[in-house]
Amino acid sequence: MQDDYFFVLPTLSAFCDSETYISKKDELAQLESFLAENDIDELEMVLGSSIGVEIAMEFISSGAHEFNHGFIDGGMFAKIGGLARKMLAPVLYKTIGKIDKTNGDSLKEIFWTDEDEIKPYFVEAARNLDKDSMNNMMKDMLTKDAYPKLSPATQQKMVFEFGTSEDHFKYRKDVMRSYPNAAFPVFKKYDHMQYQIEDPEGFAQMLRTIIETGEMPKLPMLR
Repeated sequence: MQDDYFFVLPTLSAFCDSETYISKKDELAQLESFLAENDIDELEMVLGSSIGVEIAMEFISSGAHEFNHGFIDGGMFAKIGGLARKMLAPVLYKTIGKIDKTNGDSLKEIFWTDEDEIKPYFVEAARNLDKDSMNNMMKDMLTKDAYPKLSPATQQKMVFEFGTSEDHFKYRKDVMRSYPNAAFPVFKKYDHMQYQIEDPEGFAQMLRTIIETGEMPKLPMLR
């Protein structure tokens, strides 16, 4: 796909060297600035993965840029109270920090796989994460606020994929109620971002099919 499309691959500031996550609004402003500086005003697809879905949904709901397709993979969509998020922040910080200290050997404590191919990415992210970033993330992510509003026309561009084995599969019905005009494919016995991690080429081909046809391809894991 890289021969046919120009990719913009933003990384959450929390996981970048010498950067601190401030807020979703700040992340969105950085992305908007990059797109403006590079004269990008229309996108073929917006892809959001894992915690990055929080930023992707803010970007999509802002309506600042035209896009033809949206794909959400591994969205968490949890609604957690403020006190619980405040208490969760130091626990998550310690657990994630352990990934760096153990050179990835503790990854399986919080993730479904610890294959050697993905360890370096998690180790680097854990090393770059500071307390301020973690605290700020827990202030404005996974809140009890309503999901971002999307018009019926925008919803029709969206695909929200869930795996039956991931913890956040339980929020699928809530997301469906919020975006009744979107598509909600289910991957049987797949965990958090599993297809993207285990078969990146297959995942990319799936995205290409959506771009070219507007439909999900027929995949063996689809429920």
